[in-house]
Amino acid sequence: GLSLAFDELDVEGGIWTPASALGQHLVDRLAEVDITFDEVAF
Repeated sequence: GLSLAFDELDVEGGIWTPASALGQHLVDRLAEVDITFDEVAF
């Protein structure tokens, strides 16, 4: 919710998943509260 309210997004109308619409904005906000992601290869 806060990313939608406070971040300027580069998406237009339609249906977007949070990751698709918020992208790096979401990752940065989560990292601020110590939630991180690791990339792994299979």
